Amino acid sequence: MESVVSIMTEKIKKYLLKDVTFTISLVGAIISCLFGTFSVSFIDFKVILALFGLMLVIEALKSMGVLKWLAGRITTLAKTKRQLVQSLVGLSFFASMFLTNDVAILTLLPIFLLIAKQALSKKELVLGTVLLIVAANLGSSVFPTGNPQNIYLFSYYHLNLSTFFIWVLPFFGLALGSMWGLTLLISKASFQLNPTTSSPTVTWKIGPFIGLLLMLAYVTNLLTSWLWVFLVGCLVGVPFPNSIKKIDYLLLGTFLCFFLIVGNLAENDTLAHLLRQSVQNERMTLWVSAGVSQLISNVPAAILLAPFTSHSRAMVLGTNIGGMGTIIASLANLIGYKVFSTYSSDQKGRFFSYFSLINFSLLAIFLICFTF
Repeated sequence: MESVVSIMTEKIKKYLLKDVTFTISLVGAIISCLFGTFSVSFIDFKVILALFGLMLVIEALKSMGVLKWLAGRITTLAKTKRQLVQSLVGLSFFASMFLTNDVAILTLLPIFLLIAKQALSKKELVLGTVLLIVAANLGSSVFPTGNPQNIYLFSYYHLNLSTFFIWVLPFFGLALGSMWGLTLLISKASFQLNPTTSSPTVTWKIGPFIGLLLMLAYVTNLLTSWLWVFLVGCLVGVPFPNSIKKIDYLLLGTFLCFFLIVGNLAENDTLAHLLRQSVQNERMTLWVSAGVSQLISNVPAAILLAPFTSHSRAMVLGTNIGGMGTIIASLANLIGYKVFSTYSSDQKGRFFSYFSLINFSLLAIFLICFTF
């Protein structure tokens, strides 16, 4: 009996350590409910359904190999080192708008690193890695479905597409210009790839593409009934059953926990007052949301602060800008580092140097530009 308990304890411990953010949010939710109350009304089920549907579609698209195939095709057109980096960084930027920043990194970064080991110097490999991660973060910021905090904020503030795009258009321009400028640091020298390197094959099925369009419409409130998510589940889950298993359920659990935490905080007059005071105007909301993101990452920061301010534009911009900076400012940063350390463990020190220099520089530039 003791051995069974010990095995179960180890499994639970391993599961909880798998995602520290989820574990911390779970502990916080339990404590908040013990001192407050457990209420289903705290939970925004539209956001949960939107995340579930999008993750299901994205997992199916990943299994089809669409992004890998596209990366392979683009790579064959590159003639210089700079063009190689620009093509994959650009693909990371635009793909993350629809497929989220973490998916863009998980799919494209391994391809980039395999090619970069043949074509680039170690410095260029590390710099290109950092740029690809930054591009995924920036690109995901300019579309409502690009990252979890945008999905949440779009739903919470009942935004419409035209308003959202007007807000992020300057962000898009600055982001695109910044990424293009940074890629100029890569040499224009030509490169030679191993002839065995070829474009991955892709399995074309229409279900995931229809599912993606339906989920984009659901997130942006063009479709409102939860039945559309059920339809997406049928369109995608039946032909791609493994996609259901691969969904990041810990992320969904993290959202549920933070909804409970924030719901209880809102009912505590003292804490609610302190949070409202910290985000009482546009400038404070922008800086506080970006600053809090540095400590707990931008998704929890959005869920924590949004209920206490009506400055929706500043929240959207602040949490997206907040994805730059520290390694924990965005989950995508940590994913990128994990992938990089698997392929180039001897370059971790250089990675952190380049990552910190570029991210904190961009964080300062974006904050200054959007403050004035």
